[in-house]
Parts: sequence; C-alpha cells; structure tokens
Amino acid sequence: MSPSEEAKTVIKPLFDDYTKHMKDHELDKAAEHLDPNFVAVRVGKKAIFGREQLKKEFEESIEEYGKATSSEVTEEEYVMVGDFAVVKGHFEATSEKKGVVKGKFTQIWRKHGDTYLLLHDEVDLA
Repeated sequence: MSPSEEAKTVIKPLFDDYTKHMKDHELDKAAEHLDPNFVAVRVGKKAIFGREQLKKEFEESIEEYGKATSSEVTEEEYVMVGDFAVVKGHFEATSEKKGVVKGKFTQIWRKHGDTYLLLHDEVDLA
C-alpha cells in the first residue's frame, strides 16, 4: 500500500467524522479528534490554539457566516509521513449570511497510540 493509500485508509474516516460533527455543531464530539496542541490557522487573519479556542472561534464564525446549509470537499489528497498524515483539499460551503464560501485547506494529523488526532488545521478562503 502506498503512503497516500495508507493515509486515506487511516485518516478519511476520522476526517469525515470530525467534519460531520463540526457541520452538525457537535463541538464536544468534534473536539475528541483534536490533539492537545491543536492549532487552527485562518490564513491572513489569525491562529487559534487549543480546543476551547476552537469552540469560541466556531461560535464567532456562526455569528459572521450563519450556519452552513450545504458543504462539499473536493480534490482531497492524503499523504503519510512517519507518525503524521497530511490532508489537503478544496471546499465549498453555502452559508445563511454570506452565501457561497470557497477555499482550500491543509490538515496535519498526528499519531496518538492507535489513532490519529488533528494537530494543525489551516484554512485559506478564496
């Protein structure tokens, strides 16, 4: 199995579960996927450290954008590097207040025991 196939096999179910909980506003369940040293980067805006800050940022995003009414991830790429897996892709979401929002993302997942946790989540809005 190639590093890309291995990464997709291991990370895709975790990625899907994390994004489902975020979309459904189940922040405590989504936070279970976060590394203790989790960092979110909003390119050109700010960086966020930790689970509690992510929850706060998410609530602020709902205020600014409204809830997402639809979302789609495309052009996903998965790569395994040692104890890390990298996921890159593009997304498009429709929000209540801002309409269509597009961007790209990069995530780094780090191995913890028998699973992987999201260490770095970078979003660049188009």
